[in-house]
Amino acid sequence: MFRFEFQTILDQRQALEERRQIELAEAMEVLKGERERLFHLRREREEMVAQYYRLSGKAVPGIMPALISEAIRLKREEELKQEGICKKWEREVEIRRQALIEASRQKKIMERLKEKKLAEYLEEAKQKEIKELDEAAILRYEGERE
Repeated sequence: MFRFEFQTILDQRQALEERRQIELAEAMEVLKGERERLFHLRREREEMVAQYYRLSGKAVPGIMPALISEAIRLKREEELKQEGICKKWEREVEIRRQALIEASRQKKIMERLKEKKLAEYLEEAKQKEIKELDEAAILRYEGERE
């Protein structure tokens, strides 16, 4: 019966790879949410700018254009902050992707070693069986000669 002597290490590396996959998926989900938030911020700012231009040709109280302009400026600051958050999560996704690649590579190394050891075990078992069959044939031949 074949028993891989490093099976616990292989199991640990498989578990690590699965953890890295989950971590990457979580980071990608956060990034997706942050990008959606950025999209909505941009859309809100664009709507504010459009409203500002619609009001610019009309008679409105003097403070109104200044308030809208300030709101647009604040929205742009919020948008820039959100862009920074998105960039941070993009870097985090890349870090986690690289960690997953490394974990997968380490697991593959152990899988190849296991395959190699299994092939060696099967070859030894085959050679042992051939030797036993040869010995049985020799014994039978010697038994027939006597």
